[in-house]
Amino acid sequence: MSSHRKRPRDPNQLGKFIVDIATGEVEDRPPTPPLMKRGRQGGLKGGPARTESLGVTSRLWEFGDVVDMLDAWEVAHRRDAA
Repeated sequence: MSSHRKRPRDPNQLGKFIVDIATGEVEDRPPTPPLMKRGRQGGLKGGPARTESLGVTSRLWEFGDVVDMLDAWEVAHRRDAA
């Protein structure tokens, strides 16, 4: 186990902790390379896996294309009604 403290969740305690780091009273822990590598691997796998698992509508909605499609649909139907 590491001898470093976890970052506090309470905003006031977190603020004091950040000030302590800035003034040098407490040493901040650097990220560990093995954990950074593992996190990157998860990100590289997760994006394509999420895209595969989403349906077409969900994917379009997530990327903002649905808004453009809905606007085009409304414009087309307003012309028909007028």
